[in-house]
Amino acid sequence: MPSQPVTKSDLAAFGDGLRETLRGNTRDVVAQVTKGQVAQDQRLDRIESKVEGIAEDVAKIKLAVVDLLATDRHIHNLVRELKANNVPVDEGRVFAE
Repeated sequence: MPSQPVTKSDLAAFGDGLRETLRGNTRDVVAQVTKGQVAQDQRLDRIESKVEGIAEDVAKIKLAVVDLLATDRHIHNLVRELKANNVPVDEGRVFAE
């Protein structure tokens, strides 16, 4: 069975079909990548909100520690003043943990 020679129109049809296939495949890849990026962005947003919540908690803890340190310093100053004025103070009970 002899083969038919390839014509210009055959090559053009093959090129057009190949071009459309490549365009379709490229669109599919772009759609998949975009979908993956959307899902990743959503995960990152959730993580970011959790991190912000943790940062707020850490800030509150820092303020509480500073308040405790300031209160402790004030109590030490008060005990020192009381002792300086000959007021009996049981430091063991005042600073007991």
